[in-house]
Amino acid sequence: VAGTSNKFRVLGFANPSGFANDYAEIVDGQAVFNCRCLPGNTNGACTSGGSTIEFTEDELNFTMVHELGHMLNLDHTQVNANLVDGTADDDTYIPTMYPVSENAAAQISPIQDDIVALGTVYPSSTFSSTYCHVTGTLLDSSGNPLRCADVQAKTGDNADSTAFVSGAYAPAVDLNDDGDTVDANECISNCGDFQLYLTPGKTY
Repeated sequence: VAGTSNKFRVLGFANPSGFANDYAEIVDGQAVFNCRCLPGNTNGACTSGGSTIEFTEDELNFTMVHELGHMLNLDHTQVNANLVDGTADDDTYIPTMYPVSENAAAQISPIQDDIVALGTVYPSSTFSSTYCHVTGTLLDSSGNPLRCADVQAKTGDNADSTAFVSGAYAPAVDLNDDGDTVDANECISNCGDFQLYLTPGKTY
């Protein structure tokens, strides 16, 4: 599905694939996982460019959790991206929905940003009373709504970091039929709006 050249590189992908008529509810999803390069697979070792490639069980398990997050309609996050430095010191603070597996064993456990993102889409009966809800509108230097900016709320503790992409819930139309709604004038309203769910009693 992802092309022959990616058979040793892509561990999985997933997304919602079916919606109710008003698109307000996901009714179906799909996920694909690649076990080709796990140790002991029946097809033998994976070799590419003279190198042997091997995925661990931790990497596969993390990929499943991450991709099922996509199937539940979660996107990638850039929270704590500054901690991605090749060392294991702060890996427990890198979100499950960060776009790269920095430390699969650590990232398989969702952090605050992952939990809040999922709670926003599928709130429990106590979700709104557990967090402070902060809303706002991000504007550019000309006073126009700024869409697709990563708005982050941080404390002194990386575990509390959370983010929202401005205009993520804004209605938009594909005016030029190019398959996306990111071009000028395609956002209809609330284009710079953001909302953050924060832990009460913390200074952000």
